Amino acid sequence: MCLCKETRMPRTASKSKSSVPQISEIKQSRVESVNADTVHMKQSAAREIAADQLDLRMSAANQVRASLVDSHQAALAVVQANEVWISNSAAGAVQADNVALGGSSMVVLGRNVQLEHANAGIVVGQEIRAPEIHTTLLVGGRIHGEVHTTLDTRQTILAGLIAGLVAGVIVLMFRRD
Repeated sequence: MCLCKETRMPRTASKSKSSVPQISEIKQSRVESVNADTVHMKQSAAREIAADQLDLRMSAANQVRASLVDSHQAALAVVQANEVWISNSAAGAVQADNVALGGSSMVVLGRNVQLEHANAGIVVGQEIRAPEIHTTLLVGGRIHGEVHTTLDTRQTILAGLIAGLVAGVIVLMFRRD
């Protein structure tokens, strides 16, 4: 059942010739691609989304490019945005200037990262804030909060040395003279 009003527009520097913003409302639908100023999705799935503002509720998206992403109970594969708010959701990779994560993500790259009841595999940011940070790898300029990483400094150095040794042995084994 598709209850969607979908308006497509090319992504250019100038918005549109009319002053009326283009809004796409998608409910209980599966779509390939959505391109609009504002996208509201509820109980839907999309392969690609390009928008200035994206609001996801109980929805899924594969590739997202937006200025602002707001997701609740959603699944996102790859997100590139200026600002991302994730609540009770999961994301594969998030790259944004500002990230507020309240869910799970494999990779978070951001200038300012705020984690609240979140789990992330890799977190990289200039400033990272959280009451407790649970991650495998954490790289940050300023980190505010209690940090829990899978690997401590000694284990990371040891893992790097072992990986380098194994890579060297493999290169020598397959070297052709």
